[in-house]
Amino acid sequence: MSPERLNQAFGDVPRHRIVEALRAEGVPATLGYPHPIYRNELFQQQPHVVHPCPEAESHCRRSVWLPHHLLLADDRLLDEVITALHKVHRGARELRPS
Repeated sequence: MSPERLNQAFGDVPRHRIVEALRAEGVPATLGYPHPIYRNELFQQQPHVVHPCPEAESHCRRSVWLPHHLLLADDRLLDEVITALHKVHRGARELRPS
């Protein structure tokens, strides 16, 4: 889920709390990648030019990630993920920091 959509849907709820709640509902969400792919060690060993990509950096810090198999799943599994997202969204008030 992009940072913009995450903020629209959940406001000031910390993303790690959203991930925890989704996992509790059986959705294997994660905080995503620790950094963009171009910063992987493998690429550091190869000759190439990498220009700063602030949007990619921002998405890694601020997004919630769902594995591809969920997005390519049949309608039944997609409905389960959507139901879990709605449930977490409805309970978002309880996830906000006190």
